[in-house]
Amino acid sequence: MGRFEEDEPDDDREVSPALTVGEGDIDASLRPRSLGEFIGQPRVR
Repeated sequence: MGRFEEDEPDDDREVSPALTVGEGDIDASLRPRSLGEFIGQPRVR
């Protein structure tokens, strides 16, 4: 089978697994800092 031009890797993709500048700060601010901040976690006794 031949390859299409669309199948070639594109370095200008809108979606990328790599973090961009500032994304690490946003990601860290959305994560719970402790188990108490998780929604729906009952207290263990």
